[in-house]
Parts: sequence; C-alpha cells; structure tokens
Amino acid sequence: LGALSRVTVMLELGIVPVYVFDGPPPAVKADTIADRQAARDNGRALVIPREAFDEVKHLIQLMGVTCVQSPGEGEAQCAWYSMADHIDAVATEDIDCLVFGAKFMIRGLNATAKTVTLIDRAAVLAGFGLTDAEFVDLAILMGCDYTVERPSVGPARALRLMREYHSIEAIFAAGELVDPEEFDYVAARAEFANPTGITDDLGDITPTP
Repeated sequence: LGALSRVTVMLELGIVPVYVFDGPPPAVKADTIADRQAARDNGRALVIPREAFDEVKHLIQLMGVTCVQSPGEGEAQCAWYSMADHIDAVATEDIDCLVFGAKFMIRGLNATAKTVTLIDRAAVLAGFGLTDAEFVDLAILMGCDYTVERPSVGPARALRLMREYHSIEAIFAAGELVDPEEFDYVAARAEFANPTGITDDLGDITPTP
C-alpha cells in the first residue's frame, strides 16, 4: 500500500520514479552482513520476507514504472545512473550514495517525513573543502558498511584530520590515530571507486500509460 500511494503521488506531481533493488552484496561487506544476520537471529532486527520485495516489484511494474534489479549494491547503482545523467537525483536515506558519487541526493521522500531535503554533492565537498578522494576517505574513517572496525574518532575530528593530512594513510603515519587491525580501508576505498556488479542498462524510464 505504501508503494502504491508513493508512486501514485509522484506520478501526479510529474516525478518519474525509477525503483532500484539491491543485488548480492560485495565480498568486502561480508562482516557487516554477518553482524546484521546475528541481530536478526537475536530478534533485534526486522526481517522482511523476500516475497514482499517481489510483490512490490510486480506492483511497480504493473503501474508502468521502471523497476531495476541491480547486479550489486543499489546505492552504487543509483549513483552510477546519477553520474551518467540518466536520473536527476537519488532518493534515499543512505548517505553512501554520495560517497559512491551521486550528484544529488533527496532525503525524506517517504510517507513519514515532514520535510524533504535536497543535497548537492558538489556543494558538500566545497563546503568541507575536500576533494573526491578525501571525501571518500572521510566517510570510511567515520564508518561504513565495508569496514566493521575503525579508529575511535568523531565526525568533527575526522574532518579536521582529513583537511590537514588529506588521506587515511597520512593520518596514521602522523600518529594521530591508531590503525585497528581489522580496518581494511584500502578494500573499502576500492569498492567505492569501482563498485562490484553495476550496470549501465537502464532502458526507457518513461512511465507506461
């Protein structure tokens, strides 16, 4: 019902939605997936049956709206579409889409949000005074799905260190932070730069009458 209402409202407002569903996660995300599975097993997380996703996909397609099954991470796929100018913005609550390179992100485009926020990636980088590479390293330093362990550092200090040293390697070399043994920031950085299993095949996104 939520998907039906949301798609109907967007179409009435002249917004052409493209729904992208996650595919298999990359290997570098295995530890995070294991932690989430443990939370489900302990009853601390909501489990949505696979059938529910299939039903939503079928409903969206019946409404004539494009539905994409990504071969990899959905956020990475959306960012790729954004960088290729196939879409105007990515509507999500996951800030990772900006780390992957999405030009514009929309937060709050759901049934419960009272405000909708448009985030311009270029403006964010300019405001932080960071390059693309430094922005990715900042996100990894503060914690992402591709690194379970990370240095003990808050957002304000992480930003200050990145502005001063410009890379995670330089921060560790200066002795500003201790590098945790399981903090594989190199693999995380590689996944953000070249996401596993994304496709450029979007096809015609014009809604079918």
